[in-house]
Amino acid sequence: MESNGKSTQRDGTKAEVNTCPVIWGEVGPNAQHAFYQLLHQGTQAVSCDFIAPVERYHANHFTYVENAAALIEQHHLALSNCLAQSRLLAFGNQALDTKELKDLPVYKQYEGNQPSSTLLLQELNPYSLGMLIVAYEHKVFVQSVIWNINPFDQWGVEKGKEIANQLLPILNGEQTDLSQFDGSTRGLLKMLLGKGHD
Repeated sequence: MESNGKSTQRDGTKAEVNTCPVIWGEVGPNAQHAFYQLLHQGTQAVSCDFIAPVERYHANHFTYVENAAALIEQHHLALSNCLAQSRLLAFGNQALDTKELKDLPVYKQYEGNQPSSTLLLQELNPYSLGMLIVAYEHKVFVQSVIWNINPFDQWGVEKGKEIANQLLPILNGEQTDLSQFDGSTRGLLKMLLGKGHD
């Protein structure tokens, strides 16, 4: 993906809107303990994408595997979880059983109306993965046009590389003078060099 997240527009004026979402992800149910709570009941709307292959394991692909049925069942479990999360984000309490909702404490309720997209690939293969990457690349470009920023430079990254090049000789033992750095960086360098605090 190219680099949105600029604070200056193409014409040099300050950007007045957020110019890049924070993007992170995880595979299936592994994510539920990390950030699903935020998605379902958090204090801010977070747009999310669910991406799943329709076909993952086929019995004829596993003629040599004893547990082919278990692999297919595991995939169905992942798909059902994907659909359940998507449904709960969209409809909140309306996705719950009416009898269950009647006595449900407020902290167990779901507002719903949380933005999400569910993208189903027939199967995960080089072609479908490439198409998915192209779709996200295009999304980033369209966002940059809307926000009037240049997604094809990375000046914010360049300064970090310059500072890293100043720090590397110290970590390699080629330079010992730490006076040019702030107190926090000096303290961290001393710890990395095994000098502790002095």
